[in-house]
Amino acid sequence: MTPLRMGLSAGSAGAVSGLVYTDITRQFRDAVQDLKPGEVVKDQNFTLFESVSALEIMDPKMDINCAEASKMPNPEYDVTMPLSPIQVLGIMDQLLSQEMAWHVGYPLALTLFTSHYIDQLLVDAPSSILKAHFSPELIGGEFCMISVLRTYCVAMIKACSMVNDHINQEHYYEEEDFVTYTYKRTLLEHIPLQAIFDDIQNTRDNLWGMAKALPPGVYEALDSRLAFRLCFLQAIESTQERGESKLIKSIWTSGVPLIDSIAKSHSLAEDMPQAFSETLQQRLSTSMPPRPIVDIGFDAGIKYLRQMFKDSLKAADVLTYSDPVTVQNFVIAFQSKRPTPLVYARAILQRYLFKDMVVLGDISIRKLIDDDLALTVLPPSILLDPMNDYYEDPQDPRFQITQEMEAFRMRVAQCYLDIYRSLCQNRCRVRRTLFHVVRDWDFLEFEAEKFDQRLGVLLVSPITTHQGSKVPLPGIDPNTYDPSWKPLTAWARLYKLKVMIWIVELGFELDVYCKHEMASMYLYLSTLCEQVRVLGSSIRSRTGFSLQTNLKTSHDTLILLQDHQLLVKSHLASALRALYTALLRVGAIASPQFPCGSDELRHELRMRPFKLKTLEPPSFSETQASQAWTAMKTVSDLLEYSAAELERARSAARQLDELVVDPARAFESGSSELHRETRGMVGRAMQEVDTQINALKKAVDEKKKIRVTVPVSDAVYAGVWTVPEVEAV
Repeated sequence: MTPLRMGLSAGSAGAVSGLVYTDITRQFRDAVQDLKPGEVVKDQNFTLFESVSALEIMDPKMDINCAEASKMPNPEYDVTMPLSPIQVLGIMDQLLSQEMAWHVGYPLALTLFTSHYIDQLLVDAPSSILKAHFSPELIGGEFCMISVLRTYCVAMIKACSMVNDHINQEHYYEEEDFVTYTYKRTLLEHIPLQAIFDDIQNTRDNLWGMAKALPPGVYEALDSRLAFRLCFLQAIESTQERGESKLIKSIWTSGVPLIDSIAKSHSLAEDMPQAFSETLQQRLSTSMPPRPIVDIGFDAGIKYLRQMFKDSLKAADVLTYSDPVTVQNFVIAFQSKRPTPLVYARAILQRYLFKDMVVLGDISIRKLIDDDLALTVLPPSILLDPMNDYYEDPQDPRFQITQEMEAFRMRVAQCYLDIYRSLCQNRCRVRRTLFHVVRDWDFLEFEAEKFDQRLGVLLVSPITTHQGSKVPLPGIDPNTYDPSWKPLTAWARLYKLKVMIWIVELGFELDVYCKHEMASMYLYLSTLCEQVRVLGSSIRSRTGFSLQTNLKTSHDTLILLQDHQLLVKSHLASALRALYTALLRVGAIASPQFPCGSDELRHELRMRPFKLKTLEPPSFSETQASQAWTAMKTVSDLLEYSAAELERARSAARQLDELVVDPARAFESGSSELHRETRGMVGRAMQEVDTQINALKKAVDEKKKIRVTVPVSDAVYAGVWTVPEVEAV
């Protein structure tokens, strides 16, 4: 290619140092006359990537390798220079903060890869622990503070490698939850974990030998950081042993005092900002524009680290399997924690639940579904009897029942697991993913009805004995059994309604609804709760067909618990609906005016996820009629109704508290503390609703103007109850 230079006179040519330059200014201007301003040229040989790159090259804001002339280049940092113990502490603590910044979602290019020591450690992709050094000059040298820092960095990078691998194996959203991109650098994947364990122990032994020469407290500070690195690696490794919940818990627990020790000794550390540089981004394989180093601070880093260890420890409680309802309650309670668990803790929970398509290490998908069916709707026991698998006569009803149930399990497995996978995502993604889940369960309900019809015929079909006589199936009396009972359909509908309730509740938690929509959405929440209660009552009236007494007892307990939980939700939602309607009546809340929107379009948007094949949401006219609430003539009537509903919710909550004394019987094993906190927040929400009802009543009686503040998502009680703050002005 001939180098070209712009700006010469037309047609001129020149030779400088043997190079020929041809002016193409006129040709270039003529060629671009037909292009519109801003149009990007691309073809099969000049791609869009190259087009945009042409715009970005030599732009300091976009080109990571373009240095501004006004800035002096940073001097090269010498990673071999001696460090004092307190300087090593400072670098370790800064690396820890950057590691946690990576855990909360920032890329490695802005965190750990800005460290000169990490850069030099990874630049040659060491394949063994002996080759993992900051510089070839340091290999085989005497033990010193650089050796301590090297061991710490190796262990930290190995932990990042394992975390990155675990998260990549689970369901997450790149750059929304976590950035796994390593910029084509290896994170010591080829170095065995045991070699790193041995290296940490050798370094700790050598450090002990020079402890007396160190300033007071510095040895303990350095040793606690190395011990933490060892503990963290062991904790990450232990997540693969799902059958050893006690071992997993003991390792995560042992890390908490080490974190406390690191936090206490941070005051000894000396900051070393020169050990980090944003110019190191130039060495990475990235098209990302230059950005400043992310510094969340040591205090924030320690806070996130404590949270991650506590959440990871809590996640191990799910490994003690008792029944699917308990597992589901645990996942819901864990994911709704405040502050929200970090992505790695959520990945650990997913790992425990689904790794290798085996639930909690030793539970098959079939057992999970069968246990859920048996506990939730208690179908005729013959449907779930594992002995049916041994019948091979195609004419035997038990063989045909086995075939139908296996086909149903195959159909429902993905939908069922998607509920758990959806609940393990970040809160915004949970709501959006549940939109798809509820549609899947809607189609499943339609198909389950066909399964029920075929099974209903088989259940009243007699068995032909060896003597040729006809006998009914075990546990089935053809004279009393009602073939119209459809347990699989009821189960699918129950889950569909539960998912719909979760979607509505997450709308309150995520601050999706406008102020003037609160009344209608709380009405819809109350309606859904009542539909689940009616379905539960229908299921309870049909469970007499099961002969499994122990299951029937658990089933009755579950239905009773769910009934009281739904009563609390339904009545409290009704109370808030009446309160918000009263605020609309007095003009304290007004419908916002948008140039391109309307209440009808907004209602259509809210109800779109609930437009299902087997269930229709309320229309806009029905919602408008419910907001008008003509049966309530005055604001005082609305407030009296709200107070009455609030009292009913309190009564149901008191009865619920009596039922959940035993966590095992309450299906809260492993999550009883989390559920207790949630019930406490619901109680505070009720108290606040009572306060606001009285405040509004007083303001109306005194004919004062009213100002309303609707709290944002962080102030929403239990993630559902958005209680308005009423103030007379």
